[in-house]
Amino acid sequence: MGDGQSGGDDYTIRFFEPADRDGFLELYRSVMGPATEAWFRWKYEENPYVAHVPVVVAVDERDGVVAARPQVPFRMQAGERRTLALRFGDTIVHEDHRRRGLFTRTTAFAMDYYGGQPPRFAFNFPNSLSEPGYRTVGGEFVQELVTHYRVHDPESVLDAGSIPGSDSIAQAGSRLISAARAAERALRRVDPDGSVVRYEEPPAERLAELAARSTERRVHAVRDEAFFRWRFANPRWSYDTYILERDGEALAAVIAGTATTERGTVTNLMEPVPLGRDARPTDATRALLAAVVEDVSDSDLVAVAGGTIDPSLLRRFGFLPDDGRPLSLGASPSRQITYDLANAGEQAWRVGGLDIRRPENWALTFSEHDSR
Repeated sequence: MGDGQSGGDDYTIRFFEPADRDGFLELYRSVMGPATEAWFRWKYEENPYVAHVPVVVAVDERDGVVAARPQVPFRMQAGERRTLALRFGDTIVHEDHRRRGLFTRTTAFAMDYYGGQPPRFAFNFPNSLSEPGYRTVGGEFVQELVTHYRVHDPESVLDAGSIPGSDSIAQAGSRLISAARAAERALRRVDPDGSVVRYEEPPAERLAELAARSTERRVHAVRDEAFFRWRFANPRWSYDTYILERDGEALAAVIAGTATTERGTVTNLMEPVPLGRDARPTDATRALLAAVVEDVSDSDLVAVAGGTIDPSLLRRFGFLPDDGRPLSLGASPSRQITYDLANAGEQAWRVGGLDIRRPENWALTFSEHDSR
């Protein structure tokens, strides 16, 4: 993995080597924010799907690591096929080395390399500044992935600069608080036949057994023991698992991750288990939502992404989508881009019989979305 290529302008574009760790972390902190060695080990070195560290770096002879193009491998289900895929992370470029083509060169290096390797496709959720660059290297827009929020503190999603016209912080905030209070009424109506048990660490084996019941064949990460053990070991977040048990049998689960961020204390409903609405009894999902919402009442914000939980059920528990008011005043859906990494001829953009450019062919949660 250490063999690289000189990129000109005194840059060498190559894969990460152990001696690059300090330089990568320093670069990441200067551009993206806090980063620890434990986080790096979890995200890149302990990933169970590849044997190398999946980070491309640009190295300057004088300044060391000045750009990085990380990616996170996942084992994905698409139709009846299972294949390796990549979630592209943010390309990071030191401010003194921008506008020299390093974004394009590191991304092209990664795509050229992985085009001859097992990963069949890639996807990511770039911001508005980087999306044009990803489209230039072959990315195709798939969808806007709506996130639903239950807001306890309106300032966690709204600020004075985001409220136009006749709307005000007070008006938008009162609408958000009213939605959250609707969940109090929903809580009182939940009467589960069974009990919800909370685990402070995700029980990987039990979750994998539950996940195996899924009939979901849209594109998503394979939920096996390796996935649950690795994905929810992120040292930046703490994860609780809620399992509805009835007569000694686990019916369904929800994994919730909580951390203190720039928005305050945030709880993300990472995913329901098993995936697929038909795989979970509606009353089970309702009972699990009630348990989580009651437990995380001290969080400023509770979020759930994607369409794996019925939006009408989410609304009953006070969640509102970010593609409509009032949340659209201060938030917006993530934009998903996908990439075909293989030279597949007539089967280009098709994996397991599914066109990966079509939004209806994806079933993503926060677990695939980013590193929460």
